[in-house]
Amino acid sequence: MPRGDREGKSKGSGIRFVAANCGNTNTDGVSLHTFPKDAALRKKWTGFVKLKRGAWVGTTEYSALCSAHFSADCFPFRQRFEMEQMGIKPKKVTLNPDAIPTIHALTPPSISSP
Repeated sequence: MPRGDREGKSKGSGIRFVAANCGNTNTDGVSLHTFPKDAALRKKWTGFVKLKRGAWVGTTEYSALCSAHFSADCFPFRQRFEMEQMGIKPKKVTLNPDAIPTIHALTPPSISSP
């Protein structure tokens, strides 16, 4: 099974974050988003990951990207308004149906020594 960086596993689930150099987990305040079922959209998400992880073999039912890889316009207006203007975090963060990830991690996550 393909693994994301830093094992890519979110705590308490089988979901694996697959973007290169992304060390986020669901405990970091990001939302997780599994790959879409629509073949054309899934291909775009897969292409996004392969830009930085050329050897990645592809998605599984557990593959996901975190919200940090999506621009603000990928989220519904109401959620953006609640988060940005009112400081309210929605109970469930969703993406627009046509959302495509565009934000890659700029640098690899730092690895702290024990």
